[in-house]
Amino acid sequence: MIKKSFYLVAFALLAFLASCSSDDKEAFSRVVVDSETGLFEVVQGEGLVLKAFVESEKESALQWYVNGKEVAGETQSTFVFKQEERGLYTVKLEAKNALGVASNQVEIEVYGRYREGAFVLNEGQMGKVPGSLIYISPKGDVVIDHAYEKENGSKLGDSAQDLYIADGKIYILSQNGGNDGQLIVADAETLKKELAFSKEELGLSAPTNLVVTGDYAFIRDSKGVHKLNIKTRKLTSIKGTEGARKNRMAVADGKIFSAAQKNLLIMDKTSLEAREVFFDGTISGIINGPKGYLWVSLAGDVNAICLVNPKDGSVKEMNKIEGVKLGSGQAVSPAITAKGDTLYFTNELSSWSLGKKIYRHIFSKEQTDMVVDVEKVVENAGIVYGTVGVNPANGDLIFNTVKGFGNDFKINNLSVFNYNKAGELVLKNNYKDMLWFPAGSYFTAYFK
Repeated sequence: MIKKSFYLVAFALLAFLASCSSDDKEAFSRVVVDSETGLFEVVQGEGLVLKAFVESEKESALQWYVNGKEVAGETQSTFVFKQEERGLYTVKLEAKNALGVASNQVEIEVYGRYREGAFVLNEGQMGKVPGSLIYISPKGDVVIDHAYEKENGSKLGDSAQDLYIADGKIYILSQNGGNDGQLIVADAETLKKELAFSKEELGLSAPTNLVVTGDYAFIRDSKGVHKLNIKTRKLTSIKGTEGARKNRMAVADGKIFSAAQKNLLIMDKTSLEAREVFFDGTISGIINGPKGYLWVSLAGDVNAICLVNPKDGSVKEMNKIEGVKLGSGQAVSPAITAKGDTLYFTNELSSWSLGKKIYRHIFSKEQTDMVVDVEKVVENAGIVYGTVGVNPANGDLIFNTVKGFGNDFKINNLSVFNYNKAGELVLKNNYKDMLWFPAGSYFTAYFK
């Protein structure tokens, strides 16, 4: 993120001296360019309002330039910068009057629409409806259904299950594949497809989850976890992962983490065999935590959340959750989600059904509270589909519900919650009838 403030006197003076000739030093006391947002970055295709601040004894004529080229007609103190292509652009402001000429310039980054925000991955309907991707902008003012399809003119695979973002790429995995492949690799900012692996090439058995680190994708299927060399396209099975659970994996300290009942499976890029660390309860979620640690949730009699050291899988600290049964996760989604020291989860009604109450656990305080009963504020929230997810950047919580099974699944809510000024978790946005059996919610900030 490019953040610059040109109100700082020293910087403004430096820019002034660098851009004015010696004869013009007294002509302008200030020539500054600032943006309306305070940032010097913008999504491709959207406008960034730039403002000129010029101080001189004489009235000045202004001219704006982009990458050294004069922008025709742009002679006002406000200039809306807009570019369709990504990259770094230099915008210069030139001020001219009877006393002389002075200028100042800034660098602006134009980035892809999908770099920041949230995704909801829809499974689709096996054999009938392919998977799809919903995009939500950070402010929630832009929502794009079937985002991948709109960017590529083609569809995701059948029964989309998981996605991962690493090194500027987004990886999308489906169980049954499709015309674009079972594993699709696309530009994370534009969603334009760059690479694909077919179901026939991979030879996986109902794959459900993946993580990516460096040149390797680690993919869990019904037989265990496999290591895919993305460059050579070679797939290798990892010994000791045969019982790996259908649930998200995590990467920390250069290692890969999955779960098999009460065992935490630890892998790395060189080993072909996983190490096991035993826990007292069934592992229901593994996600990245603060300072390189992992959050691991335990279901069953233990009912706890652990802060785990990724170096050896040891528990640094454990909080038992009292008064509510911590959900065991649903389908491919972990039971917990976190923003810093604060974790969220949904209560569990049975081994196959989650409740509609969202709970917050502040780990450092060992404090658990129910923050919202979704059923009371969202109409037709009959069945929870996937666990709650929180955006680590802005604290938005996404909770997906459908009215029911049968045709009622077409009546659904993608609900976004956040806190109001009074500290209450309230409904921020509610997007209706966009879900098609959601596999989970994903936030770009989580992968940074």
